[in-house]
Amino acid sequence: KKPVTYDSINISDVYKKEFGTEVIVKGVVAAGVVNQKAFYLVDETGMIVCRTDAAQLATIALGQEIIVKGKFVNNSGEKLGQLHLEDAEILTVLGGNNTYSNKSFEESTLKNIIDLCTAKSEAATGKVYIVEASVEEIVYPKYSNIVLKDAEGNSLQLYTASSKQYEWLLNYKGTLKFEITVNAWNAKFKGAVVAVILEDGTRVCNPYNFSK
Repeated sequence: KKPVTYDSINISDVYKKEFGTEVIVKGVVAAGVVNQKAFYLVDETGMIVCRTDAAQLATIALGQEIIVKGKFVNNSGEKLGQLHLEDAEILTVLGGNNTYSNKSFEESTLKNIIDLCTAKSEAATGKVYIVEASVEEIVYPKYSNIVLKDAEGNSLQLYTASSKQYEWLLNYKGTLKFEITVNAWNAKFKGAVVAVILEDGTRVCNPYNFSK
């Protein structure tokens, strides 16, 4: 039998669609999304978050090229929120241990990301930025958090229920490059780490939802 084929569109073209439109896209599973049953999907034109369920997540792995169908929404209909594919269905797994493209990523600064969060820039939730920063854990009596800091003293809070959800980041000390995006789940505009880039160029992707 011939394999099933699907007519997919570029990820960048998804953002031109009206909310509620069902789309099919192809890309590489780049990283997990903290505090959501979701993952970042990347092709050469851009990134989009795909929110699904545990059963669908169990069928894929980081680095796999896949074809996904979902409904383009902004946080399930809220006025301001996370641009993403809701009820994402994995149509097929093309396989491979692929390195996703960073062609669409933008060099930026931590201050710029903080400004995007303050302005509640919905469009920024569909983009990935490369910034230099270091990781710091903030521990309070009843909860903890993770922030990214730069040499100018700017501090970006990450979207997380607990620093334990980002504890893998604490293995990396000093100033490094990060691939980050703006998070807006529940209209809470904060930072989200897609990957950290080590000094030798190695990319360590966020393993959330994919850790065994």
